[in-house]
Amino acid sequence: MAPSDDGAPATSPLPALTAGQPLGLDAFFEPSDAWTEGRYDVADQGQVQGVTAQIGECDNEAAQALEMRLANKFDRVKFSVGQANDSDTSKNILSVAIPANGKQLDVRNIPFNRVQDFNVKVEGVNALEISLGQTRRDGDCTGSVRAVIFDGSLS
Repeated sequence: MAPSDDGAPATSPLPALTAGQPLGLDAFFEPSDAWTEGRYDVADQGQVQGVTAQIGECDNEAAQALEMRLANKFDRVKFSVGQANDSDTSKNILSVAIPANGKQLDVRNIPFNRVQDFNVKVEGVNALEISLGQTRRDGDCTGSVRAVIFDGSLS
C-alpha cells in the first residue's frame, strides 16, 4: 500500500540518544553537509575520532552549528573541542558558544594547539546547540580552521 499524501511536511526521525554513548555525527539533529566524521590530530593528541567542520571567515555567517534534541532526559553533556593540526592557519582563535533552550550556557575561545574540555549541565534542556566560529587575533582573520569535537558523551 502506498503512503497517502495528506499535505503534512515530511519529518526526519530524531536521533536515538542514550547515556554513555559516544557522540558522533549521528547524535545531532539534521547536521548540515559542512559536518563530517573522521580522525584528526589535535594539539598533542593523535588521531582522535571526531565530528569536524571547516570554519571560515570571522563573521557570524561563517559559523557552523550542531544541535542535539535531548528531550529533557539527561543531566550532563561532556565533550572536547580543538583545532585540527592541519587547519589552514594557526593564528586564529576558535570560538565555541553553547546555547540551550534559548539561553547561553557557555562561551569559550580556543587558540591553536589547545584542547578545551566542556562539561555542561543540561538538566531540563531539550535543544542544545554547539556553535563554532572564529574570532580575530591582532585584527587578522585570514584562513580557516578545522574545528574538531571529540570524546563526547551524555549522562
